[in-house]
Amino acid sequence: MPTMLQLDSEVEPLLGVLADVLPLIAQAVRHARSDEPLYFPAVESLVADLSAAFERAILTTIVTACDRTSPLKTQDGRTLRVRCRRPVTLFSRSGPITVVRSIYAPDGLPNAKTYDPVSARCGAIKHWLPATSAAMAMLVEHVPQREAQEISSQLRLLPYAASSFWKQTQAIGKLYMEHQEAVEEQCVRAVSVPEKTAGIVLSIDRVSLPVEYPRKRPAGRPKKNAAKRPIERVFEMAYCATMSWHDSQGKTLGTIRYARMPNESIDELCDALRDDCKAALAQRPELVVSVVCDGAHEFWNAAERAFSADNIASAVKKLVDFWHLLEKLGRAMVSRWGKDRGAREIGYWRLRLLNDSSAWKILLDHITRWRREEPPGSKERPVHDAITYLRNHGEAGRLDYAKARREGRPVGSGPVEATCKTVVEVRMKRCGTRWKHKNAARFIRLRAAARSGRWQLVIDTLLLIHSEQSAVPVVA
Repeated sequence: MPTMLQLDSEVEPLLGVLADVLPLIAQAVRHARSDEPLYFPAVESLVADLSAAFERAILTTIVTACDRTSPLKTQDGRTLRVRCRRPVTLFSRSGPITVVRSIYAPDGLPNAKTYDPVSARCGAIKHWLPATSAAMAMLVEHVPQREAQEISSQLRLLPYAASSFWKQTQAIGKLYMEHQEAVEEQCVRAVSVPEKTAGIVLSIDRVSLPVEYPRKRPAGRPKKNAAKRPIERVFEMAYCATMSWHDSQGKTLGTIRYARMPNESIDELCDALRDDCKAALAQRPELVVSVVCDGAHEFWNAAERAFSADNIASAVKKLVDFWHLLEKLGRAMVSRWGKDRGAREIGYWRLRLLNDSSAWKILLDHITRWRREEPPGSKERPVHDAITYLRNHGEAGRLDYAKARREGRPVGSGPVEATCKTVVEVRMKRCGTRWKHKNAARFIRLRAAARSGRWQLVIDTLLLIHSEQSAVPVVA
């Protein structure tokens, strides 16, 4: 029995799509009711295609409504008039849509910047609808662009080339770089401390990353099949950092992750870490704060500058990662006693260090009395390294693990080690991968935001800023 459907005039353009879609649905229903064989994956594909067509029709109707034809006046008194009307293709998650839109320009200024009300009101990023760009960027954040394209093809969404996925990821990353301060301010405001949190741990580390550099062509005529654009792949050390929450037993409850490229400032990274820490302490002033890193001087110099009690408004406990210390000691023990006895010795001192605040002094004296320190110039100096490590960090107060355990603080930097793996190694160090500094700087920020559970907050902030900046302030 025919059914009458009354539609508002604003959505009348959808009638044509409905006229095409409904007969196909009715045909599928009749086929399902019959006893003929039914290959249901084909039905699912049909429904996906019809849904995409209907979505494109809806978007076309709404985007068309964003157009203007009457003169507009800016808030500074200039009059904008329609210069021409041209079709434009915008790219949505269900496929391209084409609308006719007006191009405005100021009176009396033939070479002035033009204004496209459709792209501006939609917040389009170079003809890509904003949520579409964000969705493509998130797929590429997880997997390389070719795999992202294959996944979207299976989902029957985002029917675009692999190169488009990469371009949109870079477009979102560029927005992040341009508005990093505003994004990080929003992230600081959104910091929420888990209920069972007893303290905060701040950590910094470095991880190798393959970077591409142009290579100078050799003199003379190029060899046959020589690379048109010679490059070299160099591994450089990127920065990673974390702010982790822990309970009264030292168990990690959650982690916020940060990452920067090798050519960027470690101080900027520490500033972002400190701002989030201060936001957490503003909510819970009673939280204890620890800094746990390996023994690299670069990290501790940066930590001393950024994480002092004056900067954070809280007493800060500084510790060298316990497992890095054991690694140094293990090499010295094996060098002195051999593998079997060295393992027993390190097991003994492991317990002493965890339960006796003065154990590092006793251990330093013990190793010094071996009189086995290697002379300068030796290829390997495990005993010398252990003595230097204990002396430098012990005198700086970074080896009191017994007190840290009594206070319920972690003694290892596991979260930042995991960040090096999840942010950089898993995605950015795939076989044959190489990065340019500019592209990687954009990508690594998006990756860190996603691994911290901040993706949606960052994207919402970026797209809102972009939408506000795209619009020309006009009055009718």
